[in-house]
Amino acid sequence: GLADMGADASAMLHDALDSFVNRNAEAAQQVILRDKALNEHYARILEQLLARMVDDRSAVYRATRLQSIAKYLERIGDHTTNLAEMVVFLVKGRDIRHVSRDLLKTV
Repeated sequence: GLADMGADASAMLHDALDSFVNRNAEAAQQVILRDKALNEHYARILEQLLARMVDDRSAVYRATRLQSIAKYLERIGDHTTNLAEMVVFLVKGRDIRHVSRDLLKTV
């Protein structure tokens, strides 16, 4: 749920900051690869909340608030990914912002 998603986003941020402090491009790339899982986690939560709203109209207000929280956590993952991409650029001099995640390991 949201607690797991929050823990994942927090861990990504921690690891991205560590990669910056240590100038570790490989660790930064690992953070970038974890963003996909966070996005998938958001999609699952959104799907569950939508189903709940369809089943119980009285849950709409609460569910939309939970959806917002999940979206904010997903955005933290996006910003963390941006930070990690900047670390790779800082260390390797390569702009990987538009590189396919499948090719990231080869960059």
